[in-house]
Amino acid sequence: MRYEFWQQAVQDLPSVRRFLTRVAEDLQAGNSVAVLLPPGIPDGLVWEWLGERLRRRDRLAAVWDARSSGCVPPCPAALASAILGEAGSGARLGELLVRAEFPDVVRIVGIGDLPPPRQREWSALTQAWVRESAHVVGRLFGSRSICLIEPAATLPDGLASGASNLVAHWWWGFPSAAELRVLCRELLDSGGVKASWVECLIAGVAPGDLALAATLWETQPEHVGDLEKVLREVSQARRSDQVNRGIGQACLGTSRAGKADAPPPRIRDDWSAGRVIVSCEHGIEAHPSLLAIENERVQLTRRIWRGQAESLLPAVDRVRLRTSSFLVGRYGPTWYARLPELELGSDERERLQLDPNDAELGPIEAVLRRVGAAPDVIVHRCAVERARQVRNQLAHYQPVDFLSFRALWEEARRGG
Repeated sequence: MRYEFWQQAVQDLPSVRRFLTRVAEDLQAGNSVAVLLPPGIPDGLVWEWLGERLRRRDRLAAVWDARSSGCVPPCPAALASAILGEAGSGARLGELLVRAEFPDVVRIVGIGDLPPPRQREWSALTQAWVRESAHVVGRLFGSRSICLIEPAATLPDGLASGASNLVAHWWWGFPSAAELRVLCRELLDSGGVKASWVECLIAGVAPGDLALAATLWETQPEHVGDLEKVLREVSQARRSDQVNRGIGQACLGTSRAGKADAPPPRIRDDWSAGRVIVSCEHGIEAHPSLLAIENERVQLTRRIWRGQAESLLPAVDRVRLRTSSFLVGRYGPTWYARLPELELGSDERERLQLDPNDAELGPIEAVLRRVGAAPDVIVHRCAVERARQVRNQLAHYQPVDFLSFRALWEEARRGG
């Protein structure tokens, strides 16, 4: 996964910035933290973003790779000595932590990559560090912090629980669909139709999964079949292609993710494996990759539809208003009088008397068919036909294919 073109814009999204700030505040206060990531989010990138915030707070940070040595340090003091490059010094933990050169934050990397016995040893060592360091008076705070940033699926049991004394931060429920739209627009070079198409796709399918959004931005599928192929590849890469039809049914369909900072325990394993997705707009849902694997095309196309509707319905309205204005300018404010009673009811006539631009697409198209075949009339009639076709598809919860999307996109941006 390439994140070069996303990196700066992503960390400035409100939800991501808020998440990183909360983690940095906990570390500044001397709390040790565990950052739990969904599939696809690079832990190194999160650490890079977090490191920038720690440096702005004048916090000294260091990294210790748990995979680099064959054995686990026997106690927190031994780990602290190793971090300072003084392994075997025999110094007590308090003597080491108060030294000016000792880092404020130590990130331990790679615990999730170790075999289970060593994971358990590191888990015990980490928890011992948190307990013992809390009694040490440092330069500014009462302890030196440990930071774990791991995929939630690989973090040893217990390190994310309250019993571990680590503050757990779950990358859960963000970014929102609205944020992904903003992100896409910030990254547009030309603002072309393809970019708008992908924006709608990402906003409908990928809210809550930043890595999936990046994949869709790179692959830019134009057809449902292409999207399904991408989603299956994502699932296989994450090893989440084991279908689990029983995923947290009590939680799925929740109207909103609410203010919860962590996935409900009943679906935590499924979320960690990439089988559940959540956003503030759509709540907790089965991950779209799971829909692709299960051949649930109807549900998948419904998600494409919801991303398109937010952009295409305003485009339909722009065509409607522009053509109404054309009719008023060409035939006067009573342009609708060309339609017989059977085609335009009394209620709509009364409404158009108050505002001749407030017409539906049907009457507009009917008048355009009656007033001749002048070139500008034909242009407006074709635009209304396209807009009406798209509006009817969206009204029946059907997504629009790329050709129809492009045709309406071009019409909506055409001058009066």
